[in-house]
Amino acid sequence: MQPLIMLFALILVACASVPPGPQNARLAQAADYNRRGEAALKQGDYRRALAYYREALRIDLSVEHAEGIAINSINLARAHQLAGESALAHQALDSLLGASALRLAPEFVAAARLRKALLYQGEGKLADANVWAERSEALCQDAVCAWRGTLLNLRARLALARADAAAAQALAGQALAVNRARAAGEEIANSLRLQAEASIRQQQFAAALAPLDEALALDKGLGLTGRIEADLAFMGEAHAGAGNAEQAREFRLRAASVSKQRLPAE
Repeated sequence: MQPLIMLFALILVACASVPPGPQNARLAQAADYNRRGEAALKQGDYRRALAYYREALRIDLSVEHAEGIAINSINLARAHQLAGESALAHQALDSLLGASALRLAPEFVAAARLRKALLYQGEGKLADANVWAERSEALCQDAVCAWRGTLLNLRARLALARADAAAAQALAGQALAVNRARAAGEEIANSLRLQAEASIRQQQFAAALAPLDEALALDKGLGLTGRIEADLAFMGEAHAGAGNAEQAREFRLRAASVSKQRLPAE
């Protein structure tokens, strides 16, 4: 399962999909390239996605469209990360964060900082991930911030990485409330899965089952194969811990079956 790479992608796509003023053909063209990039990314065609995002960014730079520059720089970083090009992903974000003349809205600075945190988390550099998560949170402290639920999910994941399951449980609960309020289906599932994993770490196996059941239903509805595999694997682990050997075996077999059918990008 890709480690949190796809988080808050849909919000960025939505922001990019409607240029400010239908009369501006250049911005409409950039938004179209952005949508094509997202479609290519979902298909696992990272080279094509990168080409589309670069073209969208080039257009936005040519008209100094700050919002588009931010969105496409962040999406470019995401595509580079999925392609295993972390250095180029950092470069795209550093260029954005260093462009003081753009006068970016705080929400996009927060989003870029969050993407830096996700990059470091994916690289296993947890101390750096924590630093950038804190920097993002400085500009994203309440539910008004579009990335708040994603940020809290990341903080929960980082808490699990440092073996603080109780903190992870609390953070995932906060994230769940924010994501439910926004009806953010994918992020709701992430919060539920994190809650369940924290419960398993604390040997509260029965408590993990209901969140995983809901997460599985959401992930199936969204067609997220990698997440479905994770849900099933955690269900197997929770049932095993609860002493339900037959159910544990069933879920592990289902997870293995899903895994065999996954595309590399999923």
